[in-house]
Order: sequence, then structure tokens, then C-alpha cells
Amino acid sequence: MILDSLSISSGYTGTLTIENDLSTTGDANISDNNTIAAGQTMTFDVQMTRTVLTTPSLDMNITTPADGAEVNNTPVTVSGYLNNLEGNGGYGESWAQSFKPISSGPLDSISLLLRRIGAPDDELFVRITTEIGGIPIAESGGVSAGSIGDVTAEWRNFSLSSPPDVTAGNTYYIELWREKKDSNNYIEWFKLNADAYADGKIFDRKNGLWSSNYTKEFTFKVYVNSALDIEQNSWSADTQPELYGYDYDPVTVYVNGVPATVDNITFFADVPLNEGQNTITATVTQGSQEASDIIDIMLVTKGSIAGTVIDSTTGLPLQSAYVSVTDALT
Repeated sequence: MILDSLSISSGYTGTLTIENDLSTTGDANISDNNTIAAGQTMTFDVQMTRTVLTTPSLDMNITTPADGAEVNNTPVTVSGYLNNLEGNGGYGESWAQSFKPISSGPLDSISLLLRRIGAPDDELFVRITTEIGGIPIAESGGVSAGSIGDVTAEWRNFSLSSPPDVTAGNTYYIELWREKKDSNNYIEWFKLNADAYADGKIFDRKNGLWSSNYTKEFTFKVYVNSALDIEQNSWSADTQPELYGYDYDPVTVYVNGVPATVDNITFFADVPLNEGQNTITATVTQGSQEASDIIDIMLVTKGSIAGTVIDSTTGLPLQSAYVSVTDALT
């Protein structure tokens, strides 16, 4: 018998040593076609390492108000998202699908084929990134996990309030997250029934690390320029990946020195403003990690009114007339 070659599974790298009484070869492909005699003992020494991405750093985003916004009331509610929090999880902390848009333009929304298992009572979020686990270029509003059907899979749309501009042919990532860990009540994200999408692959987050070792992709739809850009909908009847989430380690968030209320991955605080330009600085601390985000907003509550009071009968100015304007905030 002739041993021509051996292969190592996709997603793994390493060395393979083959030993017999004829020769030793340190290559996974045997170029000299060693002949193996009947009954001969072969020893395979395989050392493989799965390629795993590093843990992304803690990050945060102020989403409301928008940077550069003008507001007319004080205090103002500042809110946003916390990203890449450390915590206690395991399998199914988060799932992701990479893709390459066909068209360039604003990425309006993402649709995913989902099914509910049990009675989850938290919300789901989609983040769009340019690297797996990276800083989001867009985040969706929350979708109630409990509102998703539990009999058959259904498409759920995740709208992006600030659609990012995407470039055709570049790689982006759809990350699906939930607010808390619950391995009894969760969501399934349906896979395709074959390795049918060549421009992307599945990623999973386990114990804080992202990796990919899957032969199929997720079902998803991408909308660019308010039109369907990508549709992958031939779902598989296989067992579907479960989104369990994870429990976040304690965090502390301050916004301009005001302690913020933290609800899983979201935060908010009522911050007093001064008339005119205000710089808003939010900071989050978790263990030894710290992150921040800064925006500038304008408070406009004061002004002046100048003019003339006209006699409606004669059309002439009334010299003794005056107007009193009271500031609503005072």
C-alpha cells in the first residue's frame, strides 16, 4: 500500500511526524510515497493548535445625544452601550457572521432567521464591526427575545439608527448579542443547509475568545441603500447554534462625574449642563480595564428678542409699548 498524503482539519495549524522502520518524514504531505508493508506499525505524532483570536479590549459608545447635537434642557440624559465586557460564560456567549456587501452605501438594517427556546426575558442586539470583536461602527436597537416565535424560525429585522457607510467587497461582521446569560431560555440562529456563502463564515465567542471552525454559514439578509443587498435563506434542519449569553463582571460607569445606571450592556445618566458648549466624558471601569468616550453638545436656553410693537389701526409704532419674555427654565 502507498501512503500518499495526510491532511489536518481546517482551522488548525501544527506539525505532523510520521515514523516507521523505513523513514521519518516531518511533512503532512509525504512526497516520496513511502511504501507501507502489510502489518507494519505506523506512529503518528500530531501537534495542532486551533487558531483563536485575542480577547477584544473593553470599549464604550455614547449613543444619545449625538456628538455635536444641540439641546434645550438641562439636565440631559446621556446613554450608550458597553462593549466586550468580561464575565462568566462559555459556549454561546455571542455569534457572528462575516459578509461582503455587493453594493456601497448606507447599511440600513440586518435580518436574521431566529427561533425562541423557552421564555427569555431580555433583549437582543446586533453590532456591525470591521473586525471580529472590534469597536462597532453601528448598533441596532433592542429586539425582545420573548417576542420571537418558538415553533418555526422567523426573520427578525434589526434596524440601525445611524446607518454606517459600507464599501462593496470589504469584509464586515454581524455580531448577535443578548443582555444576559440564560442557558435554559435562549435564541437559536439558523444556519444555511450547505457551505453556500463563499464571502463569509461563522464565528463564536467562548470564554471571551472569538474563533471560527465551521463548514456552514448563518442565514442573514443585508439591506444597503434601503434595498436588499444579500440574502442567504436556505436554512438547515440541523441542530442550530444557541445564543446563551454570559454574566458580566461588575462595572462602574461615570458620566461627567455622575454615577450612571448600568443595565447589562447599556448605561444612562442625567447630566447637568452649562449654557453653551459642553464636553461629555463617559468612563467605564471593569477590573483593571478602563475605557471612555467623549462627545460635545450645545445647550441653548437663552437669547434675546428685538422688534417694534405696531398699532394695528394706524400701522404706526407704539413708542411706549414693550414686550416681556420669560425664560422657561427660570
